[in-house]
Amino acid sequence: MIARGLGATRVLGVERSPERAAHARSLSLFDDVLIADDGVAEAVDEATGGRGCSVTMDCSGSAAGRSVAIRGAAEWGRVSLVGEGGRLETEVSDLLLHRQLTLYASWVTSLQAMEELAFRLVRWGASPQRLVTDVLPLEKADEAYRLADSGRTGKVCLVPTQSDE
Repeated sequence: MIARGLGATRVLGVERSPERAAHARSLSLFDDVLIADDGVAEAVDEATGGRGCSVTMDCSGSAAGRSVAIRGAAEWGRVSLVGEGGRLETEVSDLLLHRQLTLYASWVTSLQAMEELAFRLVRWGASPQRLVTDVLPLEKADEAYRLADSGRTGKVCLVPTQSDE
C-alpha cells in the first residue's frame, strides 16, 4: 500500500509461507508474489527482466530474507532492512560495492512520521485493516503471539475487551 501510494509502478512480494503468499495475492497489492525458495533470486531476475528492483525491503529479519533483498536490488538500488533480529551476512564487493547499493536500517520511527503516514493512508484511500487476518481479545495475547509467530497468517490484532459499563 505504501509503495503504491509513494508512486511505485510495480510491486513484487516475496513470501516463504504458501498460506501468507495466497493471502498476499488475494489483497491485489502486488503485481506478483514469489515464493522464497532456492529459486527466488532467479524469479526476481525474471520478473524484472534481469534489472532487479530499484527499492527492496526486508521485513523478515532473517538472513535469507535480507539476502533476497540485497540480491534482488538493481544497480544503484536502495535496500531497506526493517525486520527485527537475525544477522546480515553478505559478500561486500560484488553485491554491495560494485552495484553501488545503499543500505538503510530502521527499527522505529518518530511520532511525526507516523502521523504523516496516517494522513497519507487516508489521502490514498488505503485500507491497512485488510492486512489483518485475525483479531483476538487482549486476554488471548499469548495465543495471538503464537499465531503471529507461526508465519501462516496475515497481521494479528489484539483489542481490549469492551466493558458493559
